[in-house]
Amino acid sequence: MAEILHTGPYSREEPALKRLGEFIQEQGYVILGGHEEEYIVGPTQSGKGEPEKYVTIIRYRVQRPDKKSADSRFRPDMVPLQSVRTERDRA
Repeated sequence: MAEILHTGPYSREEPALKRLGEFIQEQGYVILGGHEEEYIVGPTQSGKGEPEKYVTIIRYRVQRPDKKSADSRFRPDMVPLQSVRTERDRA
């Protein structure tokens, strides 16, 4: 499993997804299927008018390419991910 913490509107998740994908690849893993999202703070906690306060964990199931299993969807074109830190994390 590889995950990243995204803060802000859902419409700005794409850079976090890209960074996570790059991290996975750099670590020598491949992505198995689509990503999952866990909403830590969303419209029900912060209000629909405050998307800058949303907090979401984005994760992918990952696997090393040499460890194929019967239920994996291994594809050679899948990109592995790595750890990603946002600008807010660096502050």
